[in-house]
Order: sequence, then structure tokens, then C-alpha cells
Amino acid sequence: MNLGEEERRSYEWHIEELRYQASMYRSSFFDGRMEGEKEGVAKEKKVTAKIMKQAGEHMEKIMKYTQLTREEVEGL
Repeated sequence: MNLGEEERRSYEWHIEELRYQASMYRSSFFDGRMEGEKEGVAKEKKVTAKIMKQAGEHMEKIMKYTQLTREEVEGL
């Protein structure tokens, strides 16, 4: 492809811009995915605590196994 100097620079800038946009998209995708995993883990801890609470387990045991605070467990 024979391009003039200005056209070549414009083309290279365009390609670099596409790479940057793709990089930002990938980054936001993985950030969102990781955030979703954290939310899932937090939800599972609460579900486990709720089951333990309903089964009559002691508060200290629930807190130890789920790593939730007393306030979080009491709020379930």
C-alpha cells in the first residue's frame, strides 16, 4: 500500500486508537468480572451464615467460618 507521509501517520494513529480502545474494553471486562466474583463470594458467605444461624449455631462460630461481622450476621 503506497500512502503519503500524512496518510500513513493518520492510518497509524487510527490503528493505535483501535488498539487502545480494545485494551480499554478488555480491561473493563475483566474488572467487571472480578467485581462480580467478589460479590458472589460475599453473597455465599451471607447464605452460609443464614443457614448456620437458622440451624442454631453460636454467633462466634458463624463469624469465624464466614468471616462476617457480628452486625452483618445479626442483620440476616
